Amino acid sequence: MTKLSSVFALLALTLPLTLASCSEEEFPVLFEEEGVWALTHFDIEGTGEFETFSSGLRRDKFLLNFRRTSGAEQQPAGKLAAASCRDDNGDESVLTAQCNQGYACRCFDYTYGESQMVWREYAGEGETLYEPMKDDPPPGDPVVVGLREFETANTYVFTPLPVYLFDSLGVGSSYRFQQRAMSVFASTPCNQRCFGDE
Repeated sequence: MTKLSSVFALLALTLPLTLASCSEEEFPVLFEEEGVWALTHFDIEGTGEFETFSSGLRRDKFLLNFRRTSGAEQQPAGKLAAASCRDDNGDESVLTAQCNQGYACRCFDYTYGESQMVWREYAGEGETLYEPMKDDPPPGDPVVVGLREFETANTYVFTPLPVYLFDSLGVGSSYRFQQRAMSVFASTPCNQRCFGDE
């Protein structure tokens, strides 16, 4: 092998690594969001004190499923399906739902960079957007969600969530999510409604 061809061979090996590292530096993220996340603790009023579910019926029944659709060299972005269990009275509250009548779904597009996401709600198949009350933001307006790491592995705090999602007040409400297996989300209809999965 000539000296020149050796140089070309070395460049061919190092260039993809250099490009990959540039891409990672250009769009750093706090964690890889793709997959299923279960709500474990919540601070609805923004007091700084988190509480957990008072009933085991509600554990792993308030879920997020992120599906990244952006390319490897693009800003992280995709779609998000949010599932809330409900009961026969239509209650979807993290505090009181009996979780015996399936799930309600809400669908969002998102972009992601560093420790922040921007969510925009859209109507999934068979779903309608919420009716805003006075002073509530219209559905579909961008919501900036701050992210921070929690001391437990694969656990992150989201502040706030969009209004009404998991009882969020839209300002100050904080939620702690922990990663789960994809199979946890399979009992919900939200992949089909938000992503069009069969």
